[in-house]
Amino acid sequence: MAHVQKFTRGSVGGLSNHIERKTENHSNKDIDKERTHENYDLCEKEGDMLSRYQERLDEVHCLNRADVNVMADWIVTLPEELKEAPESSQKRFFEETYDFLEERYGKENVLTGVVHNDETTPHMHFAFIPVTYDEKREREKVSAKEVLNRNELKSFHQDLDKHLKERIPQIYQKGVLNNKTIGVEDVPTLKKHSKEIERLNKIMDEKKRNLNKQIKKVNQLEGKAKNVNDTRNKLDEFENKLGRTILGKRTMSSKDLNELKKFVTGVQKVGLKSVGVVERLENENLDLSHDLRKTSEKLDSVNEQKRDLIQDNDYLQSKINRLEIENSTLEDKFTVANSKLLEKDYDLSKMPEIEFKGRLVIDRLENGYEPKNKKVANNWKGILEENKEKKLINNQQLNQAMEKLKMIMQKIISKIKDIGLSL
Repeated sequence: MAHVQKFTRGSVGGLSNHIERKTENHSNKDIDKERTHENYDLCEKEGDMLSRYQERLDEVHCLNRADVNVMADWIVTLPEELKEAPESSQKRFFEETYDFLEERYGKENVLTGVVHNDETTPHMHFAFIPVTYDEKREREKVSAKEVLNRNELKSFHQDLDKHLKERIPQIYQKGVLNNKTIGVEDVPTLKKHSKEIERLNKIMDEKKRNLNKQIKKVNQLEGKAKNVNDTRNKLDEFENKLGRTILGKRTMSSKDLNELKKFVTGVQKVGLKSVGVVERLENENLDLSHDLRKTSEKLDSVNEQKRDLIQDNDYLQSKINRLEIENSTLEDKFTVANSKLLEKDYDLSKMPEIEFKGRLVIDRLENGYEPKNKKVANNWKGILEENKEKKLINNQQLNQAMEKLKMIMQKIISKIKDIGLSL
């Protein structure tokens, strides 16, 4: 029912256009322009999403690097059981969800809480800047890695589920922990479980169809049994209407009496047989209901495993990102052995890490080394800009290096365009 995405500076504008419907040309074909007026924003702050973003970003510390995730967006979808609920109930669900998210991530960090009613399923975009307090430097900073850590992702759905059940039990009952709480489908293990869920759903549908057929048969047989009882009642009435002698005895020929006995016996056999079939079908229905319950429990278990795998995947991805950063730092320190930095009068043990990286970038550029791609070039640019902002390196050196890097980046972009044209 809910999943989160992280965004860098370069993606904020595009996301703002999508969430606030700032453009008429949508890549998402599910958007119904005739219903866009039904969308609404639960965030009551002044301005639009971009102005709120810039205002808050100016108040906190944020690394000036292209790869920093400066924004996160929880997308919360309306539960299946509320799709047919009144509009007021749906809006109450989103309002309570918004309150939960606002309290969890801080009112001052909220950028928007737009509910989209113009797509296939109603859902809310809760966009915010992931801000935490840096106790070491005694300031607020942007850190999606710390705010949306493994523990946060693992407890989020349970906490939201508990909040909604406490606040709106009359509306929200079944909970968020169902097979709609899925955010990723690109891991082989998740695909395997998706196929298992699909298979189990088919089995459940088949069992439901069989159960309905058996119930229909039972109803038909019960009708036949009722007809048998009606027949016996009519025979009793017929018997009472038989003629009597002066002494009060009923009169019937031996032949008619024997035929009557055979008829009654036959009717009784049919009735007993029908009752037996009904009992057998009722037992089969109990077995089917038991199987259906077991299948449902297995489906819940698979969904639980799927959620855990999603959370583990998010944790591993964040760990990979951290290891990549650490590896880059180690590579820088290893490269310094062959660098002219050692020839200069620097105390590397006391040098701030960002200054060390900046001087290493300058050294590389001075010795003819170039970034291997646009991503690395942007990373070098961010390092130089941060050194300039903190005034750690001589401005003349920085300006020369940045000018050289700018030319290299233009060359990289030109190559990318040439490749695109050739394709």
